[in-house]
Amino acid sequence: MTMVMIPVTIEQLRALAHDGRLDDRLAAIAVDDALADEFGVAPGEEAEAAALQLADVLGLATRQVTIDGVARRQVLVAEVPAARIEPAGDSAVVVPPVWRRDVLSFYTGDCAADLVMAAGGLSLDAAWELPGVQAMLARQPLAWHDVSELGAT
Repeated sequence: MTMVMIPVTIEQLRALAHDGRLDDRLAAIAVDDALADEFGVAPGEEAEAAALQLADVLGLATRQVTIDGVARRQVLVAEVPAARIEPAGDSAVVVPPVWRRDVLSFYTGDCAADLVMAAGGLSLDAAWELPGVQAMLARQPLAWHDVSELGAT
């Protein structure tokens, strides 16, 4: 099994809580030795932290903007069979459908809607380089949630 960080929408979180499964093939970041090597971090917690930040940026293009100009950020942490993970470029992978039982935890947070608008349709590498992305990651870290909190989203 390989840990993956999967950016999702609030609707996907709700569907996972209600239906117990996300049927889509999902873009994600795998927490593996290749990621640790690419970013010069130690396997384990440092690689997990790097993957979380990459998944957060990967998800910027899929966020929902609310009326007050704030976008929600959500990232699932799950374990999936390594054999079913497909490379997708820019450090990203594609994972098969995810069951609730695969989810270990999830993270949520907010960011400015204009950052989401700027990231729309960009690659992970291009979104990473946007002005404001590094500041968002540093000043607005995602909050951890236990999987039991999925129903409260």
